[in-house]
Amino acid sequence: MVAMEASACGTPVYGFRRGASPEMITEDVNGRLFNAQEELSKMLREKIEIVPEHCRRYAEENFSAGHMADQYEELYTEVARGAVSVMTSAG
Repeated sequence: MVAMEASACGTPVYGFRRGASPEMITEDVNGRLFNAQEELSKMLREKIEIVPEHCRRYAEENFSAGHMADQYEELYTEVARGAVSVMTSAG
């Protein structure tokens, strides 16, 4: 949630390529992803070139309550279709 909240405030997020970070951070749009601590440490010394307005727009387009609800509905529909197809093929 922290990455989404930071993006909504126009704050770039730096994180590692694990966990949920790759789902919430799009390279050079709302942040950067790194493989190792050394990469991240080096990058923190350099200028951040992510535009806060783009970062916020990305959050609005991808993490709004309406968008998230639509994504869940699509996922549940897909799961339900799979469950129905599994049930009909098993019977």
